[in-house]
Amino acid sequence: FSLHDALPISESGVLQGGADANVDALIEQSRQLAARPLGDRDRLASLLLAVPLLVVSVALVVFAHSSRQAGLWTFGVFVVSYALASRIDFEIGTGSAVPTQLVLVPMLVLLPVQFVPLCVLVGLLLGGLPDYARGRVPIARSVLRFVNSWHAVGPALVLIAAGQPEPTLRHLPIYALAFVAQFAFDFGSTALRDRLGLGVSPWSLVRFMVWIWAEIGRAHV
Repeated sequence: FSLHDALPISESGVLQGGADANVDALIEQSRQLAARPLGDRDRLASLLLAVPLLVVSVALVVFAHSSRQAGLWTFGVFVVSYALASRIDFEIGTGSAVPTQLVLVPMLVLLPVQFVPLCVLVGLLLGGLPDYARGRVPIARSVLRFVNSWHAVGPALVLIAAGQPEPTLRHLPIYALAFVAQFAFDFGSTALRDRLGLGVSPWSLVRFMVWIWAEIGRAHV
């Protein structure tokens, strides 16, 4: 699971309702926010995270190498599966989580790892197409899909640095470190965007991120 899209905020960028606000009210606010264009400050903050994400993803494909092989059909299946998983929202208070971890883990295991962040980005963009086409979500908000792709960069960097080992018991510590890197990049990118673009304290994300990470842990047990 990964944190998805934005927190419910007022026009001034302040989290509405506080930490103890009614969860249903927060979910309704989040739905309304998702249908609005990004504010100027939020757009700038998102772009500051989106551009480096694209640069890093392309650089990994160009400069990293792997002995793993995968055909175009395999890439296509993973991208489409990721897109479908990204459309399944579990609303949790100030945001939502998507079960993309169920696709990300096999991608890290089976694909040349340097392609994973770019595949995640394409999958998220593809998953948002129905909402953009129907006008339910402004297309300018697609920049958030770039921000939401940072979680795939952390484990990719760890596995590439380790030589993209096979997922055996011997290499379990490496994969554990990769998942820790995923959590760190997921929280870091989300907290940075919310702080710079929305004026929301990173601490307001902690309890929801802990819930998400707990669900990821259960999925791997």
